[in-house]
Amino acid sequence: DIGLGIPAEPLFRSAISHLNIDDFTIYNSIGTQYVSNDFSTLLIGDTSGVSAISNVNGGDLNQTLDQTAGGGNGDDNMACVGLGCGPAWEDDYSQQPPPVNGSFVRADTQLLGALIDGLHVNADVLAEGQTSITDEGTGASTVGTITTFAFALMANDTITFDFNATAFMEVILHQDEHDVQASIGFSIDIIDVENAHGGGLNSNIFNFSPGAINTGIGLNSKDTDDYTLASTNFISTSIALQEGTDYRLVISQDADIHFDAVKVPEPGMLALFGIALMGLASTRRRKPSCAA
Repeated sequence: DIGLGIPAEPLFRSAISHLNIDDFTIYNSIGTQYVSNDFSTLLIGDTSGVSAISNVNGGDLNQTLDQTAGGGNGDDNMACVGLGCGPAWEDDYSQQPPPVNGSFVRADTQLLGALIDGLHVNADVLAEGQTSITDEGTGASTVGTITTFAFALMANDTITFDFNATAFMEVILHQDEHDVQASIGFSIDIIDVENAHGGGLNSNIFNFSPGAINTGIGLNSKDTDDYTLASTNFISTSIALQEGTDYRLVISQDADIHFDAVKVPEPGMLALFGIALMGLASTRRRKPSCAA
């Protein structure tokens, strides 16, 4: 602080979560990528959504946007509110530089390629927000994709999942007793729809959710924290799956951020408050006069 409690720099909250899945392939027990002819049943469905919400009272950003694409688009439109939002940020998964004034919150996702009868898959999810507004309010963004395969194999076999993951999260808080958070998640599940393995109806017979890409960071006091995962290869193989049995494969990927802001007194009010405190201290230091 400078002088009578006037902030030396704008109060600032920032958060970003970015998870990239690359070179994602699935292959059988002899190392051959699966194609549609390997399945007696194969139905693929996707859902995805992006949401960016902010409510900062009296500031540059005082609006709410919730934009969701439920049809499983390969490239959802970015949800974004605030300073800088525009076409230039669409499918840009790099961290945006801090704004000079104002705020923004955004979420975006893109999925390229195909696991079956296609090249490897590349998938991004990003949630990001910043504010330098010194008023009450919150900002949040969330993005998620779910791909579901209903399938039955032509022959007994396993499925091996092989992909690279890169992740980055950062949170910045310039104010104590408030909150900023960021998180990422990724999971693969196989469900035995017919209960063929005795685990109960619709039992989950396989789960792969590495801790390195299912994690989060957060602050509630003035500080900076970050998390970086350099490109890392992940491989996991299912149990033996039975020919003709109905299974469901569910692949989920998500990212989210949240920050809150508190109203800060105007510099003039801070100065008056500081002067009042000085006067009170002076009164307390004054000794009573002695009687004549």
